[in-house]
Amino acid sequence: MRPHVENAAFDNKISRTISFTVPVISPEELKKLCGFVQGLNIVKGKSQKSLLPRSIDDNITVYPNPFSRELKLNINSSFIENVTVSFYHVNGQLVSTQEMELIQGQNNLNIRNTDQLLPGLYLVSVMSDNMNFKTKVLKIE
Repeated sequence: MRPHVENAAFDNKISRTISFTVPVISPEELKKLCGFVQGLNIVKGKSQKSLLPRSIDDNITVYPNPFSRELKLNINSSFIENVTVSFYHVNGQLVSTQEMELIQGQNNLNIRNTDQLLPGLYLVSVMSDNMNFKTKVLKIE
């Protein structure tokens, strides 16, 4: 199996796409092999079919938005893992960070200490070895 490599330059950054043909396996078999795969596509002929129908965005919900005192995260995780939940001010300054542990399956997390945040727009980042999720939230009085 020999990969096909394409290079492209955008805004002085180099992007590389590597593609190759692999045997077709079921999503269940793939999950066993990889644990979690995001954005993997199978190309057959000229059609492209998503192997896993849900992206990480479909597995994380942040609510309510806007919020005043309490912000909740609903995360469906494929792993037992630690995540870092960070709040960034719109100017990029890190305002708050919390470490949380996820169980495999559904996790309903309450974000603590949101009363220390001033009203305004924030970027919430949820990061681990297996996920990188960001969304904007609005803190109101």
